[in-house]
Amino acid sequence: MSEHSPHESAVASVVESLSGAAAAYLVDPTPRVLRATVAVYNGVQTAPRLGLLTAPSALAALRDRFLPASAAANLTERGTVTLARYDGPDRLPTLVAPATTVRFADRGDEVETVRGTLEFARCRQLWATAPRVGLQTPARRRLTAGLAERFPPTVPATFGEVAAAAGERGDAGFDAVAAVLLAAARAGCRNDRVSDWLTEAGLAAESTVSARKRRLEAHEVVRTAPVGGARTHELHLTGAYADSDAREFVRVIDRL
Repeated sequence: MSEHSPHESAVASVVESLSGAAAAYLVDPTPRVLRATVAVYNGVQTAPRLGLLTAPSALAALRDRFLPASAAANLTERGTVTLARYDGPDRLPTLVAPATTVRFADRGDEVETVRGTLEFARCRQLWATAPRVGLQTPARRRLTAGLAERFPPTVPATFGEVAAAAGERGDAGFDAVAAVLLAAARAGCRNDRVSDWLTEAGLAAESTVSARKRRLEAHEVVRTAPVGGARTHELHLTGAYADSDAREFVRVIDRL
């Protein structure tokens, strides 16, 4: 992001103070504290392994936003972060390490840190019995690699540029399916191959992919061209969008 949110700044200051810790726990984060923690962890080279004890509602809110969810999936696939379900009695977003316990007082667009009382030993006990959960959202790293394996180099490059442009404005709302379709249309890819990849990657059902493509056509952003001897067609950008950059594609996605 171009500027850190108050939540990211608060989390970053605490994480920096834990440089010597091997492990830490984040207990019962609000959706904003959870997203901020994911952003901070993706931006630092060294940080303690993190056990996320999160309520289902906060995890569902994360899954609803592709950019932070896919970034969190990067962390879980690397083993930096592990997720577990939290239904405990302590309803307070708290980051706990062996020598540090900090509570995040999340108030609207503001957050402050206060010394908490939840102990590291208590967190280890909670962690030992908490059921592990999966994120479900595919990791950005894996998606980009999959695009590179199946499509011309411009497809993963364009997808990455569009995702980065959306992230720069601090907007966690991002339609990854539409971004892939736009990147594929720029490269003139076959519709059936794009649809198959999107469903195999776990980004959307085939019906969702078809609906998104129809909306791009209705907005006269994407056009189709027949493929001789095949029951499919190629995707292409219309003339009005042939030279669009990543930021224009983000604006297109916003209108869908």
